[in-house]
Amino acid sequence: MAWTPISLSEAEWYMETNFNVEKARTEEPYKLIYKDSTYYTLSLNGSGMAEYYDINVMYNEILSDVDSIEYVIANPEVIPVFAGLKLLSSNNNEAAFMLTIGIGTYYGGNYAPFYSYDDWYFGNNLGRIDGYLLYHSDAGQQLTNRLNNPFFEYFTPGSFLEPAEQRYVQFGDYPDIDNLNPETNVDYLIYYEESTAFPSPILENEELTFYLNNLHNIIYTYDDQVVPHTTGLGGRPHGYAFRDVNVWTPTEPLTGGEYYYEHRYTVYYAIRVNIPLPD
Repeated sequence: MAWTPISLSEAEWYMETNFNVEKARTEEPYKLIYKDSTYYTLSLNGSGMAEYYDINVMYNEILSDVDSIEYVIANPEVIPVFAGLKLLSSNNNEAAFMLTIGIGTYYGGNYAPFYSYDDWYFGNNLGRIDGYLLYHSDAGQQLTNRLNNPFFEYFTPGSFLEPAEQRYVQFGDYPDIDNLNPETNVDYLIYYEESTAFPSPILENEELTFYLNNLHNIIYTYDDQVVPHTTGLGGRPHGYAFRDVNVWTPTEPLTGGEYYYEHRYTVYYAIRVNIPLPD
């Protein structure tokens, strides 16, 4: 069966829609990492109309280029998140198009996500298990960096007033009463483990995501309200806003060849004053 040629506007709609439905993922929140434009020529039938064969040739070129972009970025978590196809010019024999494509990653809510390769040593700046950021970061630091750099922001400019209220957030106040922690050796919403691992246990990405979500709940829940999935109260005083947090990751030997490994957080809250936007 012969296919009837279609107009350029139909061809543009077909390729753009097909790509976004098949390849792009715009239905979830994402963080844009890379955006670029590429150019294509679509052969026409001599009357300014497009044949399906030629449309498929151009569409396959697009798919090949997207695979190349993902390879160059070299991040296994990246995905196409949107594409926009625009007709630039045409005559009876060919049409010039520009494709703008965005490559990004999903993020799970309020903070930069932990990816499948984000398995970090517990503390002491021992880095990620592949050696990345050795002597510069660790699991506790990665959690703290995210808590201090959320994706959500205040609606207006502002400033914090001194003095700040200081709250210590430690594991013993937050038992994991619903047994949600993916690490069966840890019974708390904050990391604490007794282990024979030395020099350090490894916190895998699923565990870090668990601690991040629960630290968020602890930090932002008021100090007269119970934090979800535990019996402890939140750390936030009424009338105060979260300012920043830091972490200490002590480890000490125990009897029988075991050590304890712990994350201890100090959270600072302060009164925040909004500054009116200029007229």
